[in-house]
Amino acid sequence: MVVLFGLSALGVAALAPSTHAASPQLVNAITGTRLYALQRTWAATAVDYNNDGLEDIWLGYHQQVDSKLMRNNGDGTFTWVAKNLTARVNAEGGILDRHDCAWNDVDHNGLLDAYCSGGRNLDNYYKTAEKDNELWLQLTPGTFTDVATEWGLGDPCGRGRFVAFTDLDNDGWDDLFLGNEMPRVVDDPLCDPLADTPQHEYSKVFLNDGGTGFTYAPQFATPHPSAGVNCAIPMDFNKDGWMDLLACNYKNARPLLYRNNGGQSFTEVGSWAAVKLTAMTDGRYEDITGDGIPDLVASDATGILYRPGTATGFDAAVRIYTNDFAVNPNAYGWGVAVGDINGDGQPDVYGLVHDLTLAANPYDVVLVGTGYRSANRPAFTKHVVPGASGNASTVTTLHLQPGGPASFFVQNGREDADGPNQLIAWKFA
Repeated sequence: MVVLFGLSALGVAALAPSTHAASPQLVNAITGTRLYALQRTWAATAVDYNNDGLEDIWLGYHQQVDSKLMRNNGDGTFTWVAKNLTARVNAEGGILDRHDCAWNDVDHNGLLDAYCSGGRNLDNYYKTAEKDNELWLQLTPGTFTDVATEWGLGDPCGRGRFVAFTDLDNDGWDDLFLGNEMPRVVDDPLCDPLADTPQHEYSKVFLNDGGTGFTYAPQFATPHPSAGVNCAIPMDFNKDGWMDLLACNYKNARPLLYRNNGGQSFTEVGSWAAVKLTAMTDGRYEDITGDGIPDLVASDATGILYRPGTATGFDAAVRIYTNDFAVNPNAYGWGVAVGDINGDGQPDVYGLVHDLTLAANPYDVVLVGTGYRSANRPAFTKHVVPGASGNASTVTTLHLQPGGPASFFVQNGREDADGPNQLIAWKFA
């Protein structure tokens, strides 16, 4: 059943726990991994940062504490490493409002580097170099140095959110999309005059200058407030050989789909008749239909859906889970992840469910693939996830062993509610 957190600070009466029992096939395997924490959370990313063939994981803990890069030891345990990369208070004494980190070998030295976005906290401070976004170059395995300012990636006025690397100009070097929250409607004397400069407050793109720095690219303008506030997903949706970008906006808004015009500019096409994207809160671009073409798997207010990928775009939406509003009328589809949790070779989908009132943590679900209803139309069986306190934040696919079944790493510390991490796995006989 769902466990509720204390609500006295919110001034909301506690709800009765859900009567939905967790599936006996699912377990929370977090104990002993050293991945457990009870914190405010923001994001997590599975990444093999040290090239040893094991998936490690970066854990983002919003504002209050250090983030963590956790090395996979190969025995079911993880160790916190590279603590300078994840410290909330950095070497210059800056207190960071860190959000998302994306990983890429930006200098082609064979080691993954990390770019981390930062917000402007509630006082809307100007992000001087000691508080600005970070680019952590991995110079030798496990040793990182921040060079964001030197490499042209400072963003002093942006309320940084989700970020992504992808090669937009097909030069073999991955470029950077930086998602920013829309500016606060307040007097902002340091940033308001910069609206027409590279330091403007909206989302932006930086092109990789051959592994020696980045250059702001106004031709790839993303002039919509809050592009990338909930997700940033590189994809070649129309299969023309140029990488496009889907950026989730607010929870009640359709995502912004930026078509790449031959490496020269973006055009936002999410509302076009040939695409017709609807509101979504999160997404993944992975093949769940088994035809070799990636699909758009998404969460929205109602639950979980997917748009089958085609040779030129997306097919009509297929809903695969609807929130149980009879149990929780405030349930809201909040996140998705894709992975083969039971090792049968068919992708499964994790559906993360949020409560908009913060008065409970609704049960999540794993939709386990059970074959295909028809050609390229997967069938699923719902399995209820063991409950947790806090409030649903993010879900990330994590493999403890190479080639092994997937687990789903879940964070439950959204908004002001400290919540526990979970590692949802299949219970094998």
